[in-house]
Amino acid sequence: MQLFSPAKINLNLKILGTRSDGYHLLDSIFLPISLFDEINIFKNTATASDEVDFVFPSVTRKLKNNTVEKVLLKARQINPKLPFFKVTVKKNIPVGAGLGGGSSNAAAVLNYLNEQFLELKEEELVDFASHIGADVPFFLKQKAARVTGIGEKIELIDNIGPLELIICRPPFSISTKEAYSWYDAQSKLTASTIGANSMICGVNLINDLEVPVIKKRPEIADIKKALIENGALGSLMTGSGSAVFGVFKTQQAATEALEPLKKCFNNNYTFYLAKSL
Repeated sequence: MQLFSPAKINLNLKILGTRSDGYHLLDSIFLPISLFDEINIFKNTATASDEVDFVFPSVTRKLKNNTVEKVLLKARQINPKLPFFKVTVKKNIPVGAGLGGGSSNAAAVLNYLNEQFLELKEEELVDFASHIGADVPFFLKQKAARVTGIGEKIELIDNIGPLELIICRPPFSISTKEAYSWYDAQSKLTASTIGANSMICGVNLINDLEVPVIKKRPEIADIKKALIENGALGSLMTGSGSAVFGVFKTQQAATEALEPLKKCFNNNYTFYLAKSL
């Protein structure tokens, strides 16, 4: 069985507080986008264990504590008769970029297992997903949504039309833990002056993690500036970074901006044309 696992962007991200267990309470608009990992999952008849491999552009390797293995382990606790699987994940979504690839992989496999073997009700499925990762419940539906709580409260949105996007991934990753620790260390935050007041589909493009991240990684601000100078209606770091997106008026405008943008940065910066789903 082949599954397609989309990335996401955060059209905005507001931090409302922190729970006693350290999780941050969020209010964010999530949009799935047309950048996909490809997952092949089959019953493993060779060995009595799960095998999960990740295929990157230049190497195939196993990842410790990956979300797919977590889903399989927890699913087997619910259904001990669950067969073992061989899973190959072709990674097109960059890792450590705030695009949600790991969470999306988990949700895609969980949906497949639920349809074929688990038959969990929707509330049970969301609870399962939330135990794997904060963003996993959103990816169960793969639709635009307002996400609150720590990511477990999902309100679908149907009035945000397809957005034409350029995604830029700089040559470094930012862990979620790092970004939130930088945020927590700030005693006073000031809004980013680059694209902070842009309104897209009635949503103000503001990410509360952006300012503390830019203080550590000013390249984020350089990307935003370049996107806007090359025609983006607005630009924002997505999630905890490091990827930055620009929203363009048309697909043609995005396509025409791509090559000039690439010339602003060295070859270690990666650009993607995409649209919201």
